[in-house]
Amino acid sequence: MSVYLPIIGGAVLKFYVSPTNIWTANYFVGIAADAPNPVSSQVIPWIAPGPGTVSDLAVQGLARQTTGGTLHLTMLKAAGSVTPSYSATALSAEILNQAGNGQDAANSFDVELGDMVLVTLDGNWSGGQSVSARWKPRVS
Repeated sequence: MSVYLPIIGGAVLKFYVSPTNIWTANYFVGIAADAPNPVSSQVIPWIAPGPGTVSDLAVQGLARQTTGGTLHLTMLKAAGSVTPSYSATALSAEILNQAGNGQDAANSFDVELGDMVLVTLDGNWSGGQSVSARWKPRVS
């Protein structure tokens, strides 16, 4: 799902995990209300509506993560395809042990029209997360 931002142009990318689902390590989350899935092609990605930059990653969980250590949430990108091959981007948030949130305001990555974006987590976290980032169109 994305929300249009008419004042600055662009959109907010939103990814959700239901409170009834556990986000399992290395599972993918897309924009639909589906449970995290181990197969990226079975998750609905955000599709870039045009060339631009994705930045300002933020994640918030209803519950603190308690798996121990630090979790890393990473945005993944693939060129538009029926069989996409996702790669990690520079946007990655750390969620410290016993914390319920994380952000990355320092990094960004570029997208082209049709690029596909998902998120993944490197550990287990009880359900109820919201992940967002900002897409700003590239002005020629």
